[in-house]
Amino acid sequence: MRNINKKFYYVNLLIGFYLFWTLSFAGNISSDILSSINECPVLISENSENNVSLNILQDLITLTQNPLFYLNPSDADKALLSDDEQVSRNSRFNKIFFIPWHQYRPYYSKTDIQGIINRYKSDPGFGENKLKHSIERVFQLEKLAGLQDYPNTKRKAITVRNTSLRLLPTSRPLFDDFNQAGQGYPFDNLQNSGIAVNTPVYISHQSVDGSWVLAESSFALGWIPADDIAYVDDEFVSSWEFNKFLAVVKDNSAIYNTGYRYGVHANIGSIFPDISYDIINNIFGFLGSLFDARHPDNDYYTCLYAAADSNRNAIIKTGKILKTVSVKKPEKISQKNIASLAVGVMEQPYGWGDMYEDRDCASLIKDLFVPFGIWLPRNGNYQANAGYYMEINVVSSDEKEKIIQEKAVPFFTLVWLKGHIMLYIGSYENKPLVLHNMWGIKTINNEGQEGRFIVGKTVITTLEPGKELPDIYKPLIERVRGITYLGKPMEEIRDKW
Repeated sequence: MRNINKKFYYVNLLIGFYLFWTLSFAGNISSDILSSINECPVLISENSENNVSLNILQDLITLTQNPLFYLNPSDADKALLSDDEQVSRNSRFNKIFFIPWHQYRPYYSKTDIQGIINRYKSDPGFGENKLKHSIERVFQLEKLAGLQDYPNTKRKAITVRNTSLRLLPTSRPLFDDFNQAGQGYPFDNLQNSGIAVNTPVYISHQSVDGSWVLAESSFALGWIPADDIAYVDDEFVSSWEFNKFLAVVKDNSAIYNTGYRYGVHANIGSIFPDISYDIINNIFGFLGSLFDARHPDNDYYTCLYAAADSNRNAIIKTGKILKTVSVKKPEKISQKNIASLAVGVMEQPYGWGDMYEDRDCASLIKDLFVPFGIWLPRNGNYQANAGYYMEINVVSSDEKEKIIQEKAVPFFTLVWLKGHIMLYIGSYENKPLVLHNMWGIKTINNEGQEGRFIVGKTVITTLEPGKELPDIYKPLIERVRGITYLGKPMEEIRDKW
């Protein structure tokens, strides 16, 4: 016992000396070095085997995760669309965005909605406690939905906070088997999509108790808690829709009321009517700013945001949003501006169907292009058809990489495979790179058991992420089917495609 205590004494002494030396050294690190750590272009690991054991992809060690690093200075500021084309695309964006306010009957039939419920009658799935749901639970939700008199509402509305479109009127999840790779958490089968604050919707139906409404947006269908929407009338629509708009360029940005108190928060992908140019609404702030250069109005745009009154009718409020977190839509679309926006979403956790206000692969791509007035569908498979598509599925992996590097425009070309969508951002060391939010990489062990190497966030990788893994199922590049250029091909692009 005495010898053991003696050993502990010397071990603790050595640890204490080491900590003292380390902290003393760290205290001398200059602020310049600390501030430059995230700007270091390449981080090289001395032992790649350790990276696997630490559950870190080699790509995330060797590739800087700053999109700005991969810009070509000669092309970075060039407009990716002509002024006329961007104005046209922005106008198209607005028309699609406001479609729900111009429909007079549901797009989806009673059979469509009942079919969703029937799907879960045959397999009620598992709950958050990993226990099997009972069939009675689905029948209860069917009763709550009350589809006997569908559609029972048929009204225009607007979301008053960030919320979710659910396939059944419940916030409780429905997972597949947790013991199967690619199932269970986070893949809640009822999470159809997130939907941003101040998004137009058409309400076709409300639940029996009025706590849920069935909403049709311009990109997806789902049940929304009734507290998350407000009903609009024609006067509201006319005063809201035909404005210029501000686009949010930083997640979790606050919109304040005119007293600079918090009103609501918004993420990239949200837009708000811009009344910064409205002299009547801004005259007092303008006069104040003349006499005080530090007046808050100098730092903010003035916008509109919607709230609900006691009867769930929409009322318009005047708000303030910092100029540092918003731009006038459409922002000039260039590789540099897209890359700058993407910096703010790097390392964001993966969010299936936008759970927890995070993003999946398709919503990441969709939201990144909102400030530029480029409308993209919510689904990655549809996004692949939202531009000029080139099929490359029939060639070898090496040929695919060559084609991508020769023909794709960085930050304006999508790389698609079934079930996943990515943004091409250029090449590094003769390898094409993509920015994407991914859950994981499929693996197969020696016993044939399928698994997942979890990434779970927005990353920059090659098209072979995880190639160092001993049990990777198939490199991503082998599954790539095509690339999609998002612009109108100018002469130099047409020559390539």
